[in-house]
Amino acid sequence: QVVEAVGVWPHRLAEGFISLVPKGEGAEALQLRPLSVLPTIYRLWAGLRLGDAMKWQEKWIHKEAYGFRTGRSATDAAALLQTLLELARITGLRVTGSGL
Repeated sequence: QVVEAVGVWPHRLAEGFISLVPKGEGAEALQLRPLSVLPTIYRLWAGLRLGDAMKWQEKWIHKEAYGFRTGRSATDAAALLQTLLELARITGLRVTGSGL
């Protein structure tokens, strides 16, 4: 509770280790994926607070948002996009778009 009240973590609890995990074969920089390992107590706290954050965001997030939401996945977003594109193709509607 002190950490949440003050907003500062003790140095030892905020410090993690980074291991490089191979993506495939080879040991070049682009063939390795960094994996951060944080202290257990921080991971437990984050897990507890995640549920609160997810409930909080549902109060204000746009209903069509898909990222980091319960019951919504990237697959759902891709399926909706595919359906809309097919509908546009069938009806002859011109489609333009952009993405990030």
